[in-house]
Amino acid sequence: MGNPERFTRWSTQVLKTGRSKGRTQARFHYFDTEKNRWDYKTTLVPKDVVEKSPKAVEKWCQAEFVKRNERILESAIPEPDKKDDSRTVNEIVLAYLDNQLAIGEIDEGSHYRQWSHYNKHIKPYFGDIGFLSLDRYDLQELFAKLNQQGLKQSTIYHYVKIVRKVYNSYKQNGMIEKNPFDTVKLPRDKHTVRKSHLTSEQTRDLLNAVEEEFDLYSPMMTGIYLAFYCGLRRGEICGLRWRNVDFNTNVITIDTAIGSTKGKLYPKLPKGDRVRSFTAVTQVMDYLRDMHAQIDPDPNWFVIGDKEKFFSPHVFTNYFTIFRKKYGLIDAYDNAVIPHGIRHNLATIGIRSGMDMASLSDMMGHSSIAMTTDIYGDVSEMGKRVAAAHLSEQFEK
Repeated sequence: MGNPERFTRWSTQVLKTGRSKGRTQARFHYFDTEKNRWDYKTTLVPKDVVEKSPKAVEKWCQAEFVKRNERILESAIPEPDKKDDSRTVNEIVLAYLDNQLAIGEIDEGSHYRQWSHYNKHIKPYFGDIGFLSLDRYDLQELFAKLNQQGLKQSTIYHYVKIVRKVYNSYKQNGMIEKNPFDTVKLPRDKHTVRKSHLTSEQTRDLLNAVEEEFDLYSPMMTGIYLAFYCGLRRGEICGLRWRNVDFNTNVITIDTAIGSTKGKLYPKLPKGDRVRSFTAVTQVMDYLRDMHAQIDPDPNWFVIGDKEKFFSPHVFTNYFTIFRKKYGLIDAYDNAVIPHGIRHNLATIGIRSGMDMASLSDMMGHSSIAMTTDIYGDVSEMGKRVAAAHLSEQFEK
């Protein structure tokens, strides 16, 4: 899809199908010169805006329309200087990230993280090199320097791909002839799996510590249960409202997360801009049902916040770190337990219980089943054995 030079108008519609059924979607229209046709970028209008009035929706969309066009004007992608290569890697990469933010390809949180990673880990080594002059030797030297810092191969890959996507885009659009990344193998350790799970004993230790340390229905107890039983990310825990919990169907809908950029917190769509719903387990639904009866909340109140004020993800992590250190909580790999590790633990339990990968991937909010199997590849063999056992039972029947 070509990048919009500017948006020409906006419109709204209520979605009739899909995960966001019933939500109001804003569409920002532009002419795609590559495909020679009209196209649009979309975003969901915040629920609190929709609930106010149609006029509030119109005002929000107009402000978003103006903001997006202003960003495009301020962040045009520069052409490489083919005469004397005076445009540096730094100049073009940062302009490209600004443009991605402007056209809605990445959100403010992603933009800030990528900008920070680039400036800290990439720019010092070849930020001042001409964009067209970068070659395989520069990249290999970068890999060596980052290795010397003790960074994991997967971490190095995560940083380097920020620059790679810029070169890929410029080559795809015909703005450069050679892509230096085509000549090297990125330092990605395929055997390094982001994994964390708890043994039965460690699970008992965690749950017992939660009950001992925190008051019933407190933000920390509730947040840890949502991570443990539902696999929610930290930002999703803090963004969950009571309207997202359906006690009739036992379904929880994740449509908001609390993001952070430059020290500021803000509500946003969940990771990958994917709204998802899943049937929650009895343990957490019974807890939430009792909690709901105890406090009788408004549907718009945050589950672990102060009514309509959300709980800070940073505060949640800080409190959890103090709690974890106090009780000496570790996982099966002797690593300190962290909130995201508890989320990973749910995936491990899901695989070992024989839960199908499609349902597990959807519950975890992954973009694909392949992503789930890649992240939890170390435990998928256990899942295969469980699946084989289930097949054997069916054949016997």
